Amino acid sequence: MNPITESNIKQLLAFIIVILVLCGGVFFLLKFFYPSSNLPNFEAIAPVDVPEPEATQEGEMKNEAGSISYKSNLTLSDIENTTYTLASFPDAKFVNGKFSQGGVVASTSMYAFGDVNNDGSGDAVVVVSQVSGEERLYVVLNTGGLAKSILVSSPPTTGIKITYKNPEIKNGQIIIKEIREAHGFDETLSSSFERAYKFENNKLVNDIKRSDWKTYSNSEFKFQLSYPKESTLDVRAMSDGTRDIPNTLKAAINLPFITTYNTWDKLGVVVYVTKATCPYRNDSTIVEDNGIQFHVYDPSHTKTSYTESSIKMKEYMTYKAPFCYIIISKLEGPGPLSPNFPKPEDVRSPENLDNFFKLQFVIPDQVVGTFKLL
Repeated sequence: MNPITESNIKQLLAFIIVILVLCGGVFFLLKFFYPSSNLPNFEAIAPVDVPEPEATQEGEMKNEAGSISYKSNLTLSDIENTTYTLASFPDAKFVNGKFSQGGVVASTSMYAFGDVNNDGSGDAVVVVSQVSGEERLYVVLNTGGLAKSILVSSPPTTGIKITYKNPEIKNGQIIIKEIREAHGFDETLSSSFERAYKFENNKLVNDIKRSDWKTYSNSEFKFQLSYPKESTLDVRAMSDGTRDIPNTLKAAINLPFITTYNTWDKLGVVVYVTKATCPYRNDSTIVEDNGIQFHVYDPSHTKTSYTESSIKMKEYMTYKAPFCYIIISKLEGPGPLSPNFPKPEDVRSPENLDNFFKLQFVIPDQVVGTFKLL
């Protein structure tokens, strides 16, 4: 190896000086052609990540109901800027999810997306809350890309406050938890139910059979109905006390019933079928449900209660040759002269019976709503 000499060092220093001079010249030229404010931003012209367009068909959104998976052509803006039916305003135009006019203040509070009428276009389900505490449930249909709202839930029964939780659309069905509260005197009664709705032939069907409900069908007497899986079902011929009556059927459903009151202990629905014409009552009203015309008799409990028992009932009657169908939903309890009636000091009974009945008959009404003729 050659030793480093003074001459080598001088040559290296000269080379470094030449490089520095060249760099200075290049910098001078850049300053001349590109003033400092116009120097090319090499970082800016480097490749950048371009965000994907916002999904309109599938995605995930969060709201008060939590994280909801949805498939929808409607956007959040669509359902927050459409028209809803309120008590005093049948065409209340919401802007950014809010409405305020004539002392009525309301807002969209919960929503979920999906196809509810099986037309291939995404729809939505929306809960609208008012300052008064009233809540209403709507389905918002996608009509050619426009949002059209349809009121699902009826206005609350007098004395009953209805609120909703966890709306979702699954397999074309609207599933939602409904909470009912009744306030009377010094007590508050509450019950919660899971309700299901769907569209058939573009008509809304209330309280459809849920996936965990059982269905009873009878090909001989040509009817079917569904009931909660926790219930018990007893099917037999009707009896006159000594023998079975030919061409008759009695299907009794004992519904699950939990209450803090010991003066009421049974809840159920009974279907009676006879091969005869129907003995319609003069004081019944005619109601259509599931395409069936019912004669409905809804007496006060004082008309159906006795010393041995206390009963609140609803009677639905319809005829399709050759059978008469009588469906009775009822809430029962021991009467004052029954051996099962509690001692006076132990009696626990609701102070507001009307509100108590309105709450307890939600499930029986749902069962009756599943009744179909075959």
